[in-house]
This record gives sequence, structure tokens and C-alpha cells, in this order.
Amino acid sequence: MYSYNSQNYNKNIVEYIIFKMTLLLVIIMSFYIYIKKFIPLIPYFKDALILFIMPLLFLFILASSLRIRKPNSLDMVIFSLFIYLLIQFFRTGYQLSYAASYSGFRLTFMYIFLYFSYRSISNQVFLKKIDRIFYIILLCGIAITFLESLFIKTGIVSVETLGKVMVINRYSFQEYNRVYGITGSVHITGVYNCIFFSILLFGQHLKNINTKYNSFFIEKIRSIKSKKLLFISFIAVILSMSRTAWTCMLLILLFFSISGHKFEFKRYVSIIMIIIIGSVLPILFFGSDIYTTYFTFLFAYSGLVIDFLLPLFDSFWFGNGYHVSQTAVGVDVDSISNNIMIYTDFFFLDIFSSLGMIGLFLYFSIFLIIPGYILISKKYDYEIKVIAAPIVVVGIAFGHYNPLQNPCVSIFIWYLFAQLSNLLSFKKYLSLRKIG
Repeated sequence: MYSYNSQNYNKNIVEYIIFKMTLLLVIIMSFYIYIKKFIPLIPYFKDALILFIMPLLFLFILASSLRIRKPNSLDMVIFSLFIYLLIQFFRTGYQLSYAASYSGFRLTFMYIFLYFSYRSISNQVFLKKIDRIFYIILLCGIAITFLESLFIKTGIVSVETLGKVMVINRYSFQEYNRVYGITGSVHITGVYNCIFFSILLFGQHLKNINTKYNSFFIEKIRSIKSKKLLFISFIAVILSMSRTAWTCMLLILLFFSISGHKFEFKRYVSIIMIIIIGSVLPILFFGSDIYTTYFTFLFAYSGLVIDFLLPLFDSFWFGNGYHVSQTAVGVDVDSISNNIMIYTDFFFLDIFSSLGMIGLFLYFSIFLIIPGYILISKKYDYEIKVIAAPIVVVGIAFGHYNPLQNPCVSIFIWYLFAQLSNLLSFKKYLSLRKIG
């Protein structure tokens, strides 16, 4: 006899809507700079989709009879950050204006909604479709880097011509000598390519994985194990000419060298050789540029940090509230001088100034402390480390520019957080079964 379960039906319907909306956001945010060039209103549509996630999640919880997954430690830290960001939103709105609060919130912090959207999707068919799309997009990022690098070297395409098909974040006086790539930013494209490099690097050691609860993405990395693709992504990071990306790649290689369960002499030798080559190649081809930008930045770093930190001790724990761009629409920037984003070079200082030590600690916990511990811990397998590694890359990039402000990075990094949370929950489930 046929049995109709209305509860499961309603839950599946809401999950399907969340999946479709998330899939649309993946496409829009991954190719944001190209779509925005031809559809200027796309930022408003993107924001509306992201904000609509929360009502859908409430419907999903109601359709599930108020039953939710048991949270793990990562879930609890991210949820704590989410609540703290909401508190800061109302605090900034009360002290300044809600227009200023929303402008600062949407600039970087609003993308945390994506995490809950990803976490609500449990259908394996839906997840594998998202996985395949992300894999293709990462490959596109590498291909665009090589193609644009060819444009720069040959001069066959000018930056003005490039600007006809994409939105480019540049000043008019800047020369066209660095790759803008899929992110539209010379500072973030290298970090984006380094994300793929770190996945491929740790993916070289994938062996036994739990296919029942693992993603197509990890299965794909394990199936190819392509050292050629790893090398190509390595060159793409170099070609980006991003010193931040080079630093991220160097440090993730160091993490990789100590991430094994046992000492492997061949691995240490190969890592040392890669680091040497990775250091020599940029110096040979971009030597003077490195000296005038990379080392000058490092020498000036400490002085700028001290100058920026001194005024903050009156708001040490909670910060000044969200920072607003000087070009923010609908905001009287002259009346909120303490909340204007001045330095784009120090994202971690921007977090500290706007959210205080509490916000900085929460962000560092999810982007560096938790995934960094996973990378060096011997109790986690590479199926988890391959997800944690790109998160650490973004965390390292906090020391310079803001990678989370870029839609292309944010849409993928919050997906990785959801994947990491799924794997941590599944690992805990397996360990409890063994104990039982």
C-alpha cells in the first residue's frame, strides 16, 4: 500500500529550492566580474539571493519538524561568528546608520550565509553537481591566468579591450603588467590559483576514502592524482605575480612537509626543491619588481601596524563597528570618519578595527587555528586535510589583502567549510560506532 510522507516531501521541496538558489549563486559569484559588466544590477540580485537564504533555512527547519544536525566544533564556532556579526550589524546601525551598517556588512561579512545554505543540502546528487561545477571553475581560473599572461607578454590584447568584457579593479594610471584573472583582481587571482594548488598538493596522498559520505570533488582529485596539473597550478600562481599568493604557496608547502603521519625522506627533499625553485624563478624573472614591492612592504609592515593599532585600544574587544568604503552609495562618509576603510593592505587589521579582538579571534579560529591543526595533526586523514589546506591559504592571505571581499573566493571557501564540517561530523560518527 502506498504511504505518503508529507514531512519528507516538504523537506525535499525546500532542499531542492535551496539547491537551485545556491547553484545560481555559484554561477553568478564565480563569474561575477564578467556578468556584472553586462548586467549592472547583478550586485543587488546577488545580495537578495543571499539574504533570502535565511527564510528558506527557517522553512527547511520547520519542514524537518525542528530537527537539525548535531553541530560539531566547527559549526559552533562559525555559528558564534554569525551571531557576533549580526550583533555588530545592529550595533553599527544604531551608532551610525543602518545604511552604513549594511554597506560594511555586505562588503565582506554577508557571505557567511552561504555556509548555512551549503550545510542544509544533504542530497548527494545535488552536492555532486555543485562539486563538478566548482572543479570546472577552478580549471577555468588556471586557463584564464595562462591566457591573460600571454596577452601581457605579447601585447595582443590591451587592458582597455579586456575591460570591455569584464569589470577590472584598477586605477587608470596602473600599467597592464599583472594578471587580473577570473577574480578581476591582480591581488586575489594568485590566491585563488593557490587554493587549487593546495587542493592538488594534498590530493596527491589521497588513498582510502569513505565514498559513502565524501564529495565528488575529493573523488575527482584522487582519481586524477595528476602531477602535471599540480605543476600547471604551481606555474599559474607564479604567473599571477602576486607576492601574497607566493607567500601562501610557500607556507602551504611547509605545512605539507609536516602533515604526514610518518617521516618521508623523499617528500622532504621534493618539498625543499620545490621551495628553492619557487623562490628562484620569481627572483630571476621579476627580481627588481620583488625588491621594490615585496621587501619594501615587509620593511614598512611593522611601522604601519603600530600606527594603525594605537588608536584602537579604546575599542579593543568589540571594535568600532563595520567599515565602509569611501565610495559607498547612500552613506554620508564624512560623518563616519572612524569607520572608513583606509588600508586595503591589512585585512586582519580591518577585522580588528571593525570587530575587535573577539571578531579577530573567531575569524582566525576558523581560517587558521582549526584547519591549521587539522593539517599538522596525525589523527586526521588526507581526505580531510585536502579540504582544510585551501582554507589555510585564505587565512594566510588575511595578512595582506581581503580575499573574502571577492565573490569568486567567498562562494568557494564557504563551500569548503561546509564540506569540512560534513567530514568532521562523519569522522566523529565513525569513531562513536567503533566505541559502541
